[in-house]
Amino acid sequence: MFNFLKRRRRLIILLLLIVSLFFVITSQAKKNRSENFLSSAVQIVSYPFQKTSSYISQSIQDVWLNYLWLIDVREENKRLNAKLFRLIEENRKNHEVIIAFERLQSFLDLKQNNPDQKVFASVIGEIKNGFSNLLIIDKGYNDGVRKNFAVTTPEGIVGKIQSVTPVQSIIQLITDSRSSFPILIQRTRTKGIIQGSFDRQLTVSYIPRRKEIVQNDHIIASGLAGIFPKGFSVGRVSTMKKDDSGLFQEITVEPSVDLQRIEVVAVILRTLNNIHTPLFTENNERD
Repeated sequence: MFNFLKRRRRLIILLLLIVSLFFVITSQAKKNRSENFLSSAVQIVSYPFQKTSSYISQSIQDVWLNYLWLIDVREENKRLNAKLFRLIEENRKNHEVIIAFERLQSFLDLKQNNPDQKVFASVIGEIKNGFSNLLIIDKGYNDGVRKNFAVTTPEGIVGKIQSVTPVQSIIQLITDSRSSFPILIQRTRTKGIIQGSFDRQLTVSYIPRRKEIVQNDHIIASGLAGIFPKGFSVGRVSTMKKDDSGLFQEITVEPSVDLQRIEVVAVILRTLNNIHTPLFTENNERD
């Protein structure tokens, strides 16, 4: 027996110490700890163990929250992102539908308010280089389109037909360097010639220096060339310059139509004032 106790003396001492601490804590539980030195000593001795236990417990909790619970959060986040992407795509499609509806509504108004016979066409291509500023549309000879027919939108003049195939046509924009036609300053009824340029700017020539021209004066087609119907909007005056040594003003014009964003156009086949065709058409040139 003595040998057994001797061999297990360390374990016995540890157990006795734990039991003693338990009884001390139990016996002092109802006393004021501030008046009990032994209770304070026990708290000091047990603090590292409590701190370690608390740290381990908190670490396990953090692992659970950050690595296990977040699995569901990540899956939910993926679902929400996918739903958001679908909603964004649907919103874009709806926006395109609204734009198309507004565009068609404006062309419907043009058809109802303007009695000229027209064919509507979609822009399917463009040609831009140092000499040309052209658009390609999906209507051609089979649809009644001919060379030099006027091309417009509800906002104003786009250009004229340069060449025609059975199913497609090429439009020469009014900003093309080879484009030129007569216009009117609507407010003053002053006549002039509007021209495109290599830098795709519109300028008005042959306006005498003495004529009063102001910024934002509205410019319309005069109808004298027999291509663009009289009264169709061309643009507005953006800048004016008078050279003391020159006879004419230098006028630049902002087009009524945003020529960089054209998607649909109207080709005028027959005007109210001319029941046949414009003065200068493909047929006239062949005669």
